Order: sequence, then C-alpha cells, then structure tokens
Amino acid sequence: MSALQIQLLSEAAILAATDELVATVPELADATLARPWTISAIVAASSGVIAGHRSFPAISAAAQAVAYATFHVKPLSFGNTALGALLAHILLTTNGEELSFAETWDLVKGGT
Repeated sequence: MSALQIQLLSEAAILAATDELVATVPELADATLARPWTISAIVAASSGVIAGHRSFPAISAAAQAVAYATFHVKPLSFGNTALGALLAHILLTTNGEELSFAETWDLVKGGT
C-alpha cells in the first residue's frame, strides 16, 4: 500500500488565505496576525509526518489537523475558527475533495 500523497499548505498559501478572509469578512476587518510563528506550526500540522512516516489515513484527517492547529495556536488576534475552517477547506479542495464549505465546517467542528 502506498502512502497517502497530500498536497500540503504552504506558508504563502496560509498568509494569502488569511489576507483574503480578513479583507472579505467585515467582522474580521480589524483582525491582525498576532502570532506569526504559528504559520509554520500550521504547515507542520498539515504534513502529518511523525518520525518520517505519514500518519494521516485520509485527507479529511489532515484537514482536521490543520483546523485544530489553527484553533489552538491562534495566529490571528480573533477569527481563528473561521481561518481554521477556511484552511481545512483549501486543503481538501486542493487535494481533489469535493465538499461545500458547510460540509467542511461540519467536519472540523463536529470531528466526523
């Protein structure tokens, strides 16, 4: 069995998504990047590599890891739940999953 190949999020992609989210959602207009170091932590969470072995059985697990990392390391001054769900959605759709944003929200908030 071959390892699951995941197209990972890059730091540039995360920052671009953050900029777009803050520019698009009026409630987040005043959000700032409070913890820049967390972007690298989110990238690392998306890889799922532990001791050289990929640990994600499915792309949905990688998406959940990205969302949970974002929820917990809190890169923005506020709005981290929305950012985590957006990053999970980008990871899913970039890797060929066809989910609506509402389905992604259910995945990352419901843990299913």
